[in-house]
Amino acid sequence: MKHLGSAKLRTKTILTTVVVCVAALLLQGGVLLFLSTQTFSSKAYEDMAYFLESNHSLLNNKMTYIENIILNLRNDPAMQSFFTGNYDQLQISRQYAFCTSLSSEQNLVNATVPFVPEVFVFNTTGSCLQEYYDVSVISTQEQAKAEETAKLLYHSYREASTTVNCSVRGDALYLIVKLYSRQLTEQGMCIVKVDLSALELVLKEIGKYDFSFWSLLGAGGEEVKTYGMSLSPEEAKILWQDQQYYMHTVELKGVTYEIVPFNLSFGLKSVTAVPASQIYANRRIMTMSTLVTLLVLIPVMLGVAFFSSWTVTEPLKTVADKLKQFGKGDWNTKLDSFGVVELDDIVEVFNEMTERIHTLITQVYENQLLASKAQIKYLQSQINPHFLYNVLSTISLQAKMDGNEEVYRMVYSLSNLLQGKLFRSGEIEIKLREELELVEFYLYLQNKRFPDRLSYEIDCGEGVKELPVPRMCIEPVVENAVTHGLEPKEGKGFVRIRIYQEGSSLLVQVSDDGVGFSPEGLQDNKHTHVGLKNIEQLIHNLYGEGYGMQIESEPGQGTRVLLSLPAGGRSCLEEGHVGG
Repeated sequence: MKHLGSAKLRTKTILTTVVVCVAALLLQGGVLLFLSTQTFSSKAYEDMAYFLESNHSLLNNKMTYIENIILNLRNDPAMQSFFTGNYDQLQISRQYAFCTSLSSEQNLVNATVPFVPEVFVFNTTGSCLQEYYDVSVISTQEQAKAEETAKLLYHSYREASTTVNCSVRGDALYLIVKLYSRQLTEQGMCIVKVDLSALELVLKEIGKYDFSFWSLLGAGGEEVKTYGMSLSPEEAKILWQDQQYYMHTVELKGVTYEIVPFNLSFGLKSVTAVPASQIYANRRIMTMSTLVTLLVLIPVMLGVAFFSSWTVTEPLKTVADKLKQFGKGDWNTKLDSFGVVELDDIVEVFNEMTERIHTLITQVYENQLLASKAQIKYLQSQINPHFLYNVLSTISLQAKMDGNEEVYRMVYSLSNLLQGKLFRSGEIEIKLREELELVEFYLYLQNKRFPDRLSYEIDCGEGVKELPVPRMCIEPVVENAVTHGLEPKEGKGFVRIRIYQEGSSLLVQVSDDGVGFSPEGLQDNKHTHVGLKNIEQLIHNLYGEGYGMQIESEPGQGTRVLLSLPAGGRSCLEEGHVGG
């Protein structure tokens, strides 16, 4: 009978899958876009602040180097003879080269370019000492020109009232510093040449932000050097008066900049600035990329949803057709394998069902009583280990697909525990790793039964996990500890399994802090520990009397079971030792 108004499963499945997938994609894309945008903006701001401050730090390191030159010249005892006019030219030249140390690593930019290529020092009589980074590459004419420039600066600033002055000439910045004795009397003047091309190398990374600039301001707020743009005197004054020494916003020429000012030595001030819009430029690209990706993924998702729904519903349609065919009396109807585990489980059950129903119907015609008995036998036979394992596997997979991880793990643990106990009865020895899997499945399920009462620990080194042990020799001991030791106990209980190799023996220790029992009860079989006796007998039969089981227990103090096994299993024992 057809149900009027009912939709086909395939139609409903496809529509539901498409709606859910597209909605989930849009929701996930929206949340991802929002979170990534917020995170990116914050990160971009932090990265920019760190970047700008790092540039200042590099420059400050170079200026500190120049400070050290000034301090060395002023404090070096040997240099005092030069300032007083009583000195040996060769000796003082060597000492002067030592004080300036132009070849030091701190003076280099990119390990090859000198930040300070030349240093000149004058005493009060006008005598001059000069030091070059590499005198071998400077011609005599260039040296003469450099000394002439230094002397011009010396005479220009000799009578100046300020201690520190700076001057830009060509591609060089000259720092002119007056030198004083400890008694604050003027001793002379030091002129340090800074290569502006090297300075630009220090700050070249600032160029990775479009429309950014860097400016060096003098002690009076005047612009000494600017890379990236030109500043008016008013704008230079604004930057000079800015006293916020962290990244903040300033508007110049109608553009909002994020700037970081930094006070340097010799009265100089460094300012790096990046347009605030640069922080969000990459965010806009990322936003557009995400939106385009979503638009591309939606039709792809529709196609995938349609195909996956069709793939799932087509076998179900085949099953429905076969059921109709079977309902019309075709008892020989069979389903072919679909190549999918879950669907093949249905195929197996369906084919088994049709075959048995056919048998039952045949028996009904022959004898009503036999048919009744056969039907009972059929119903009972459904509950067999293999069928139960298949059903549990199907349930666990469905729980996994539904996102219920806890149910999936419980059913998965139970099915694997049943598989280990029931389906491997023909195996005498298995690897310790496989036996421990059964133990973990069992403890996990018991822990779910008693989440607040049962805790456990498994201590086993990786080096012994591949050793052979008798099948079901550890799990029953652990099960015994939980059932007879911890379940009767009030409050929390703990089980510890420790496995280690000692010489040629593999030792397995299972201890609990349960109710315990008296040794007399074990000997007289008054306590339900028959399983422990069976395991001990199994070990004796397999490996001889040299291996077995030790039990220590006291009422109220818990139980400790120690299994002694050969580390290599039966294969390592001599033939005459097997079985005692």
